[in-house]
Amino acid sequence: MKFELKKPLKFLSLGTPPRTILADKSLRNLKDSIANNEKFHSSELHEKIKILAQKVAKFFQTTDECVSHNFSLHLRELKFKFASSVLSLGSVIYGNSFEAALLFKALADQFDIAVTFVVASCGCRAWNETCNGANIVDLIFDVGEIYARDGEVARKYLQKIT
Repeated sequence: MKFELKKPLKFLSLGTPPRTILADKSLRNLKDSIANNEKFHSSELHEKIKILAQKVAKFFQTTDECVSHNFSLHLRELKFKFASSVLSLGSVIYGNSFEAALLFKALADQFDIAVTFVVASCGCRAWNETCNGANIVDLIFDVGEIYARDGEVARKYLQKIT
């Protein structure tokens, strides 16, 4: 069983008035850097997805299992610093597949690129699909590559992140 978010991420409401998910200054700056990128606007869809994926990976210093301990410590430090378990996505500097997929979805929505945010049944891993679920975007290993959902490479990717 998996959860899919196909509609645009416009609001994040967690006990406070709804705000856009890109209300955070660092995320706005990230969006603006993409918006001001001439190559992004003149590119085909695949290249736009690759550019977004690379920006997300650079923003989050996406992690694999080797540094997941540091990721956990980072989140604990932020929760202590802000005295809250609710954190702004822009305050997190390390991210795994879940954080990367969430930011990728938010950015893709800002540029009218249709992607789906999919959460694994465990709730701790996520990925993005394009073309109505026909393809998967790699945000962790071979950043920006798009794999056919039914293919062997996509299956291996999902096994690695889940």
